[in-house]
Amino acid sequence: MARKTENCGKFRNLHFRTTWNMTRNLKITENEKYTL
Repeated sequence: MARKTENCGKFRNLHFRTTWNMTRNLKITENEKYTL
């Protein structure tokens, strides 16, 4: 049970990090569009 929760937490952290990076990259591209 503990191992299962640990894996879930790791997966959630990874998913959160990937989504955060995606949103950050989107914001950066939008800013570049406005500056250009």
